[in-house]
Amino acid sequence: MELKERLEKQTGKKLVLDYATNAEILGGLVLQIGDSVLDASLRAQLNILKETIKRGE
Repeated sequence: MELKERLEKQTGKKLVLDYATNAEILGGLVLQIGDSVLDASLRAQLNILKETIKRGE
């Protein structure tokens, strides 16, 4: 559980992980710790790329 250990070290808290599968994110992971959300999903990355292309960057 390297991920859990690294998250506990970064947050300074003991964490209980709850795993779920969500096909809508296409891949990657979404972490929620309290009110904070880290979206490292493929869907989020594709949305960022789409918006960047729209702006012409």
